[in-house]
Amino acid sequence: MHDSSLEFARFYSHSQGDRLQRCVEQRVIYRSKPSVIFFSYEPLSALLAWPPAQVALALLSGAWIALCAVKMRWVQEAGYFSLVIGGKRVREYSTEAYARSQFLACSWEMPLEIATNFISGVICVVVVLLASRRQIEVAKLVVIAYGVLDAILNLLIFVRMMSQGAGRTGLNTPSYSFIVFVLTVSGRGDAWEGGRAESSVQDLLVFPVPVAYIEPYAVELVALSGAIRTGTGLAAGGWRYPSVGMLGAGAAFLLMRERLRLQALQEARKEAACGLEERWEEMRTSSAIETLSRVVKRATAYAELDGRCREPIVVVSTEDSSQSPEEIEAEEPRSATGRQTHQACAASLDQLYAQAVLLDPIFLLKVQSLAETVDGYLPAWEGREGPSYVRWREAVADRSMERRVRWASIKSASRAIEKVQLLCHGRLSDLTDVVRQSLVFTGVEELTEGVRAVLEDPELEVVRIKNRLDEAYDSRLSGGYRDVAINVRVVNEETRRKGVEGHVCELRLAVMPMHQLVYSTSSLRYQSYKQILSFRRDCFKPWQVLGMLARQLSLGLLVPASLRSGGASMSPSDFTSSLSSCKDEEGDRSEVTLARVRSHHRGNVLDEHLERAAHGLDEVATSTIMFSSTPLTNAVNKHFFQAILFMVGVAYGYFVFAGAKAHATFTNGAMSSTLYRLELRRVRDRSVGARAELYKSSFALVRDACSRFHPSSVSVDNASLYFTFNESVVVNGWQLEIAADPEQAQYDPQELVLERWEQATKAGNASWVEVSSFSCSDWPGLQLCDASPELARGTSIRFELRQTWRSTLRYVNYVLPSSFCFLAVFFALMRNSFVAKTFAASCFHVVGLMELATSMPLSLRDPLSAHDFLFGIADLSYGLILQFREKYTLHVLPVYIIFISIGATAVDMDWFRSSKSFSMDYIPFTAYVLLSVWLYFQVSRKLQFRRAMSYVKEEQVKYDQCWALLLEQDDSKPQLTRLADICSLHPAGRAEQWSSRDVDCENSKPSIFDLSLLCVPSWTGPGKANPVMRVESLDQLYAQAVLLDPTFLLKVQSLAETVDGYLPAWEGREGPSYVRWREAVADRSMERRVRWASIKSASRAIEKVVRSYSYQVYCLTDVVRQSLVFTGVEELTEGVRAVLEDPELEVVRIKNRLDEAYDSRLSGGYRDVAINVRVVNEETRRKGVEGHVCELRLILKEFHALKSMDGHKRYVRFRNSIGE
Repeated sequence: MHDSSLEFARFYSHSQGDRLQRCVEQRVIYRSKPSVIFFSYEPLSALLAWPPAQVALALLSGAWIALCAVKMRWVQEAGYFSLVIGGKRVREYSTEAYARSQFLACSWEMPLEIATNFISGVICVVVVLLASRRQIEVAKLVVIAYGVLDAILNLLIFVRMMSQGAGRTGLNTPSYSFIVFVLTVSGRGDAWEGGRAESSVQDLLVFPVPVAYIEPYAVELVALSGAIRTGTGLAAGGWRYPSVGMLGAGAAFLLMRERLRLQALQEARKEAACGLEERWEEMRTSSAIETLSRVVKRATAYAELDGRCREPIVVVSTEDSSQSPEEIEAEEPRSATGRQTHQACAASLDQLYAQAVLLDPIFLLKVQSLAETVDGYLPAWEGREGPSYVRWREAVADRSMERRVRWASIKSASRAIEKVQLLCHGRLSDLTDVVRQSLVFTGVEELTEGVRAVLEDPELEVVRIKNRLDEAYDSRLSGGYRDVAINVRVVNEETRRKGVEGHVCELRLAVMPMHQLVYSTSSLRYQSYKQILSFRRDCFKPWQVLGMLARQLSLGLLVPASLRSGGASMSPSDFTSSLSSCKDEEGDRSEVTLARVRSHHRGNVLDEHLERAAHGLDEVATSTIMFSSTPLTNAVNKHFFQAILFMVGVAYGYFVFAGAKAHATFTNGAMSSTLYRLELRRVRDRSVGARAELYKSSFALVRDACSRFHPSSVSVDNASLYFTFNESVVVNGWQLEIAADPEQAQYDPQELVLERWEQATKAGNASWVEVSSFSCSDWPGLQLCDASPELARGTSIRFELRQTWRSTLRYVNYVLPSSFCFLAVFFALMRNSFVAKTFAASCFHVVGLMELATSMPLSLRDPLSAHDFLFGIADLSYGLILQFREKYTLHVLPVYIIFISIGATAVDMDWFRSSKSFSMDYIPFTAYVLLSVWLYFQVSRKLQFRRAMSYVKEEQVKYDQCWALLLEQDDSKPQLTRLADICSLHPAGRAEQWSSRDVDCENSKPSIFDLSLLCVPSWTGPGKANPVMRVESLDQLYAQAVLLDPTFLLKVQSLAETVDGYLPAWEGREGPSYVRWREAVADRSMERRVRWASIKSASRAIEKVVRSYSYQVYCLTDVVRQSLVFTGVEELTEGVRAVLEDPELEVVRIKNRLDEAYDSRLSGGYRDVAINVRVVNEETRRKGVEGHVCELRLILKEFHALKSMDGHKRYVRFRNSIGE
């Protein structure tokens, strides 16, 4: 029979520990079968997972952003609602055109509307990137979150417009459209059609927010949203093409779905007509059908529960198959044995398959026993004459017949993923047929006896019965085929020992006349349209949504997350304990041991701790962490560093929000007064005087480029005009209309000054304060200043007082570091080190990009532009180092400090051409702060290293004395030199863990795990022709270790016998003792004294990966390890030679700590020879672990005898202090 445990082991030695669960979460089925998207219970997720849809969305997003940019350019060039750019603070435009737009809303609501337009396109790009990275759930959450955010923004715009009484925005969008955006289309992405804005497919009450709980109806919601938007467009007097497209796409999707459904229904009827319905008509009149129904009904009903749980759940008759999962869960759970247990459910598909591998042979024996008891038949391999069967009672006596039986294998993982995604709606609880078998009976009477036998079996706990031989069953769902499916648990001593007594299997009891009509080809056809026919059959109805949502919310509030996630709280120590307990079972092969370990937890428990927890850093000082391979990633998990980030954020925030720049930015050039004076200092014709009375009705104050305020009275005094307002209004600009009469062109103003009257305050007396001035000598490009006076007729000039975009952007640049510091602290507290590090680095690289943007157009003569440019280069460069090469954080920091210090000094001293003398004030305050931080870490590191050395000083003295005695021996130095020469052939370089795609694995034609599920790029290692992959998953690495450990142990035993080595024994009262392996081979009692090294604890493995290997799992090469002890250097050298000459060992690296050049302070004085090897033989190739690197330590007895538990504890303190 097929060895499912070996296939399981081979698969997980080549893949991540949660590979199957990832396939479910990444919706891989929609990439291979896009047609099933029409009948998916999650159409939005399905489309996001489909690459062509991703490409289409990316193209539409790019076109959308380009359209927004074009519209922005048009708005800017029009001049009516100018977004102030440096230098263009005086604009002229057509007075007639501007008069038509004076009632538009163009305050902060216009930039907010523009922002929503851009953000919608950016969000789509982000969603595409996430979907392409197979982060479907995150992409969907981004869409929903943006829908909520955009609804809030549109509501703010609507309220603002209502308070102003404005009918349209500066982009000509009607005010009522925004309330429609809030109620139906929250995620806006406005497309302009005839000067009107259009929304995208984002919706608060229709789409996308409801996707969070009723995604099965997403297509209908999209169509409804499109219909509402189309109606809104018609009401506004124009077509909204994106809305029409949205409505058309939704309608086309629904029509295609209905067409495919009718086609599948027709095929199902044809399938049923091929003899199945005739056979059913022959059987349905039999009294045995009624007897079978009564037997099933008498079976006690139990609550339907997770098929992976260990809580007893039993029988549900398919006569009531319309019962929803919620109605079933409402029933009281009971068990046939009257007992109840509460144990954790399997949390992933990978854990479910680990249980299945362990249970499959046990369930097979149980089915054989049942077949013999009830005289059942078993399907045989099909011949030319069609289906055939084997009577099991005859097969027991004739083993040749047993080989003809076609036993059902464990369900294919690809099919399980497909079923979970398409038929189980993502619920693993519905997947109860991973382990399955079939029994065939000659008639319904015999089948009924089979059901009774299952119900009465003391080792079978019935979970559910699907009686498809019931007249109430709709046979169209199974293409006319009928049988009885019984879900059971096998509860006996063996399943309890392996911990799989909670796994649910499926036993199908079929009637031979009907079973004979089912072929493998018809089964494939049935699978192809079953999902279509069962679409939404058990989906939640719209009226059930509120109740379901309330139930989920209450569950989320009342049930701890660790329980809901099915064991997410397992720590690395728990994993190590589980591994040890599983290995203690004698007689289990390593493949079975691996399956047992995996059956106890989710597949990615170690990777999750590695990625999201600061495991292994609690005992390490921050100053030590800053010198590790990933200083920033590790440091953000330390409370000391978090406190520093928080204080920096507070300090930056105070500086930003309490300074003059904050006041200037937030006031945005606003001023207020009741009296203004306009002085005309020069006109076009200098031979005549200014006629101020011509401009009595031409002056107006302007707010946000749209709202205009005219004076209540005007008085003239020579060349000055005095404008009086009834009340003080807040404005940020003013305008002047040029006389339209050509005869008055000679009086066109060429130089003027506007002043406002400021009332007396405590700070000073009342006085005139200049607002702005104008001179044609500064603005020669204006038509007003042109030599031809006709060009200025019918124009108006607007004078902007608002902040320029460069000034605003520069202020935002000051705000960003404070925000990034707070976000880094938040995500660090959430144990998301990568995101926290990214925000911390963003204080430099994102700020650097912003600084480069504010420096454009670049002018080195402009101090602000030059300053931004230099700081932008420095911040961007250092930020990229923090993000991608963080191990150089402290190495590059002094260079950064010197660069910004010299750069700032050069700018302030006009590139050293100024006569001003150097001042310390030229150096930025940031440079002083960073220099202090750098000096603190340098000094603290040295102090920490001294403290660490004091922990192992006692042991180091002993080891150094032992080393000195060894060197004093006459024959030691030549032997040490010889050892160094041998070890130099394999220098202490870099060793990496590999996972090879071996040919045997590809040719084995696996029946459970399709190799296409691996889906990982190959990487060819040095000197290797076969494609290999680096091991990136810690769970995968431990799977390989479990498989390889017994093989490596045998190899070490062989080496010990060859070189006459010793092995450490369990310590007695007299201290360390050793076992000579040659003697232990002859005396098995001595073998039991050997203290074999166990697989490295998961906690220590995570510590090493985090502290020393930059989170690169493939650098961890001592998970599987053993030691050999030798009496002298000569014997140890022979041991090294034996390892090098062994044909089954591939030496990867040798660390010779017995070299005189080795600095023993790094290991607390301890010395040995560590050899990293790969075991390459038939056994490791069979298991697929020939790429795993183990460690063999060759130790001198003198050094090993000095080791003690107290010394090891002190070494652990030393190791933690230096962050090793």
